[in-house]
Amino acid sequence: MLQNYILKGSFRKIFFVIFVLVLLRVKAFFNPPPLPSFSDFPIQQWLLGPLLNSRYAAFVLNLFIIMGLAFGFNYALRFYRYVPFRSYAGALIFVLLFSHAPWLLTLHPLLLPLIFLSLSLIFTFRMSNAKENYVQLYWAAFFTGLAALCFPLTGVFILYIILAIAVNSILGWREIAVTMIGFFNPIILLWGGIYIFDLPLHSPWQQLFAEMHFPMLRTFPPLEWAFTGLTFMLSLWVFFSVANLAGKKTLLFRKYTWLQIWFLSISFISSFWAGPNMVYYLALVSLPISSFMAVYFSQEKRTLKSEILLVLLFVLAVIQNNFFA
Repeated sequence: MLQNYILKGSFRKIFFVIFVLVLLRVKAFFNPPPLPSFSDFPIQQWLLGPLLNSRYAAFVLNLFIIMGLAFGFNYALRFYRYVPFRSYAGALIFVLLFSHAPWLLTLHPLLLPLIFLSLSLIFTFRMSNAKENYVQLYWAAFFTGLAALCFPLTGVFILYIILAIAVNSILGWREIAVTMIGFFNPIILLWGGIYIFDLPLHSPWQQLFAEMHFPMLRTFPPLEWAFTGLTFMLSLWVFFSVANLAGKKTLLFRKYTWLQIWFLSISFISSFWAGPNMVYYLALVSLPISSFMAVYFSQEKRTLKSEILLVLLFVLAVIQNNFFA
């Protein structure tokens, strides 16, 4: 089973995650998927520049970003003892969820915000009610501000920072002030850079904060619906398992679980205003889901049904990317 390759051995686990990463992209290596429109995201257009004109460059950059996020996020889960140190379940689940369909194998509007929000999530992990958290708060809010510059709707995650303060029982006016300073700093710096260097970003700013739209889901192929349905079933199974496990774990484990529950809730609720980009916005939901699955599949005793579901997800993703793309 797949779990044997992410829990046992040393280098074998790393090579297996990379093997899955490549296997999900076999066809895309020869025919990269087209890029979505970035017309509503001028900051990303400016940052990514000519990469948005090359399908191969966008595909390669996506490959390295997903690989870096998978191993980086898995390292954070292990470092904070949320999963066993030997486990690479987080990396495997992350790769599977963020590479399961052709439209996820290239640059898309949520990829850069995903990097910043994952860093924000990790900095909230570092917060404690036993010491001052101004540095952690500042950087968590700063990366949320960067995400909001790239995709304005993700600015709602400033609420997540406030909830993270509350989870750690340190909510006060100083913490709120540091959070606001951190959040608005990248915005102020960007405005200053535009003014000083006379960068051609003045007109798109009106477009950057355009009105939000209700969800517009495009037509999905049957395999995508099958993958989504299985992921939903497995996520519910895993969520209740982790919630039950949290009662037997340390206070830190429960704190990390609550932080990700709030992250999951804000991701899901705010996705309803993402308009045609809702399909990409839901990728943020997968961040805490991959963490919960990592906890579940890192346990020594797992049911045969859960292993079958994970194998089915893997098979569906491989087939969809390489035979029906």
